[in-house]
Formats: sequence, C-alpha cells, structure tokens
Amino acid sequence: MFNLKRNLIKLGALSVSIALLAACHTVKGTVTGAKQDIKATGKAISRTMQ
Repeated sequence: MFNLKRNLIKLGALSVSIALLAACHTVKGTVTGAKQDIKATGKAISRTMQ
C-alpha cells in the first residue's frame, strides 16, 4: 500500500510539472515542444511504475 501511495505522489508531482511545462510552451506558442515533453515524461512515468 505504501508503495502505491508513493507512486501516486510521484505521478501527482509529475503531472503538475507537465502542466507547468505545457503552459510555458503554450505561452511561447510551441505546442509541439509541449507534446514532446509530455511524451518524455510519459516514458519516465512508465519507468518509475515498473
């Protein structure tokens, strides 16, 4: 149970950082950059979950 909770906290922190990155990129007008960041973080998430 503790492990799951820790992973959920990690996911929460990552999603916040993804949102911030996406917001920054959208402000700059580079949506493709945001998509690449989300893909990269998605890969990082799947690695942490394994």
